[in-house]
Amino acid sequence: MPLRFGGNKAREVGRVTLTIELSDREQQALAATARRQGLAVEAAARALVVQGLAGASPEASDPTILLLDRWAEEDGAAGREQLAIEDAMWAEFERDINAQRRAAGMRLL
Repeated sequence: MPLRFGGNKAREVGRVTLTIELSDREQQALAATARRQGLAVEAAARALVVQGLAGASPEASDPTILLLDRWAEEDGAAGREQLAIEDAMWAEFERDINAQRRAAGMRLL
């Protein structure tokens, strides 16, 4: 899906044509890659660009997503013992809250 970017919004438009300058060495490497893959040089270049973009997404630079990813990494780094302690703390918290809610005739969590 071709996109045109303006400000913080992207909208679909026609095809995008890129012109890039490659050194002689880079041109030779691209031509060799194209030959190995049985593609025209242009098709090989397009495939390389698309492959490079495969992991890129607008969310990759979103501060909220980055924070959530960092928290997930930290959770993964915590030992099982620490996670068990935290789970027990949350279970106790939920028990105490539900005791108060039950006494007040409220719905339990």
